[in-house]
Amino acid sequence: MTTISTTRKQGASGPPLPVPPQSEPDRNCPLCPRLEAFREAARAREPNWFNSPVPPFGDRADVGAVGQDGGLRRRVAAMYLPAHFAESRPEVLQRLVQDHPFGLLVTQGANDIAANSVPFFLDADPAGGPGILRAHVARANPLWREARGDVDSLVVFEGAQTYVSPAWYPSKAEHGKAVPTWNYVMVQGRGKLHAIDDAVWLRAFVSRLTDHHERARVEQSAAQPKAWGLTDAPADYVDSMLRAITELTSEIKRLDDEIRRLKREVRRQF
Repeated sequence: MTTISTTRKQGASGPPLPVPPQSEPDRNCPLCPRLEAFREAARAREPNWFNSPVPPFGDRADVGAVGQDGGLRRRVAAMYLPAHFAESRPEVLQRLVQDHPFGLLVTQGANDIAANSVPFFLDADPAGGPGILRAHVARANPLWREARGDVDSLVVFEGAQTYVSPAWYPSKAEHGKAVPTWNYVMVQGRGKLHAIDDAVWLRAFVSRLTDHHERARVEQSAAQPKAWGLTDAPADYVDSMLRAITELTSEIKRLDDEIRRLKREVRRQF
């Protein structure tokens, strides 16, 4: 096991140890041949894993041991997903994203994680994957500059959710063995994030996004005002607004879904 010394709390067993200058570790560090061979084998076997030295955690730390313990352990699932709540049909997962496009985008920066609520548009993937998520953020938002593109970002989409009372269960009257729970629908998408700083591309995307949501709004009721389009605003104003945003895309490698419902109890009740 490889160890490094970081700091010791003042008043522990001695004065604080000096903190070495921090820098991003070399993803292909060759210092330990055994770890290098292990890393390359892991990359070949699991290309979507991190498989690299871990970046520094901050200026000071109380944990001072890092290294490899001799082998892989059972992989921790990216999302806790009991089999009886899982939904694997691509069309169902994609439909939920389309119906609930306001997602929570979680990204990894150089030193920290960030979470931003962003409306997304799900495009089909020409390569046949789960899809391509597209969005735009304010240029003033550091997300598009600071989010790492070499690791996956996470987008969380949530549908209907509600508290479920045991008072509704037939089993409560029968034997009292009932407790509260929470029903919800959630989809998580993972993929590498890319910023597109192209005025023509961005205008076309924003126009398509606007047309999509305006059409859905107008179809709700005949009393709705007619659909708004990008050309309804002054051209110089639209240009200035477009200069203030940038597009983000993420080719989804994986969609996970959990639909938590008490189906057995509902059937008995109704």
